[in-house]
Amino acid sequence: MIEKDLQERRQTLEELRQNTPEYAEYEKAKAEERAFKDSIGLLREEAKLEPLKKQTGLFSGMSGRQFEMASMKIMTENIFSTLREKEFSSPEPKEDPKKDLILLTNLTMGSSFEIDQLIVLRGENDSDPVTVLAYVEAKRNVNDIAKSFTQIQTVIGWCTGTLGKYDPAIFRSRTNPTGHFEKPIYHEQDGVTYTV
Repeated sequence: MIEKDLQERRQTLEELRQNTPEYAEYEKAKAEERAFKDSIGLLREEAKLEPLKKQTGLFSGMSGRQFEMASMKIMTENIFSTLREKEFSSPEPKEDPKKDLILLTNLTMGSSFEIDQLIVLRGENDSDPVTVLAYVEAKRNVNDIAKSFTQIQTVIGWCTGTLGKYDPAIFRSRTNPTGHFEKPIYHEQDGVTYTV
């Protein structure tokens, strides 16, 4: 029954294609486009990109946690050396981990938002606030960057206390009753408590 219905629908579709001049024009345009791409070598270059597209596509299928792990690896392997060069005049990690860069992840900041990653330097003492070198927002879908850009600017305004860049009412919480970032936030990670 289903097979017969499917066969009838395919036959109807084929009849529509054959009897629709616009469809014939569409097919002709597709063939011309393919011929043009082939004539300029674009089909060959697109074929070379296929493995890269598949590899990139792996990121889109990752779970949130897998993506976070991949982005953390990219940060520590690629960005840290540049920041170390700037901060310490050497891209190599410090022998004393307490004096090296630290990647803090999933900071709730005592409010209704979460910061994906902060690259920080520890203070002289464990109780001293960290120095934030970079704010990182990791997005699995590139289209999400544009959508969240304004929100990220608002969060940065709140974190830096730049009045006029954020609405305190949005940031009111038990930790921040005035809606301003006025007191330290404590973030625990890997058994260490960091003061932000």
